[in-house]
Amino acid sequence: MQTDNGQPFPKYRSSADVHALKIQSITVNPDNGQEIVTFADGYYGPLTLPAGALADISADVEGSYLVAEGPDWAVIPGARFEAHFKRVD
Repeated sequence: MQTDNGQPFPKYRSSADVHALKIQSITVNPDNGQEIVTFADGYYGPLTLPAGALADISADVEGSYLVAEGPDWAVIPGARFEAHFKRVD
């Protein structure tokens, strides 16, 4: 998993391995519906996802994590994610 400018997502481990980044914001492009995710760590560039990729976008995403597991994406609240996953890279 990579951001738009090629930076790999950090890897986290629990009972499964996932790649994740902490979200700053998610905006939807009104012209094409693409979902543009910016991350709390400024090192990582934005990630553009196809329209509808994140079916569970809520108003309160800041501090949550964008998690990639295989081809699927999910937004997981920060406290819940941090309680179950530890960074391994």
